[in-house]
Amino acid sequence: MMPYSSDSSLRCNNGLVTLGESKLDVFSKCGTPSNEADVGKVFNGYSTDYQQDWTYNMGSTSYLYTLKFAGNHLMQISRGSRGFPR
Repeated sequence: MMPYSSDSSLRCNNGLVTLGESKLDVFSKCGTPSNEADVGKVFNGYSTDYQQDWTYNMGSTSYLYTLKFAGNHLMQISRGSRGFPR
C-alpha cells in the first residue's frame, strides 16, 4: 500500500501514539493491529534491528494507518487509503 501522507502521531481509543514509543505502548493504546508484517532488518550502526509494519483500520469514516517499527520503537506513521467497516 502506498502511503498518502506521513504523520507524527495517531489517536487511538486509549490514547495518543507518537514516534519513538515502544510496541507495548502502541499495543496498549491501539490494541491488536489488523495486520502485522515482518519487512526485513537494518543495521543501525551497533546492532541489527528487525523491521515490522503494523496496520490499523480506523473504520470507514477514517483511514488505514501503517506504523513502522525498527526494533521495539515506532519510527513512522503513514496514512493510507480510506478504512473499511470493522
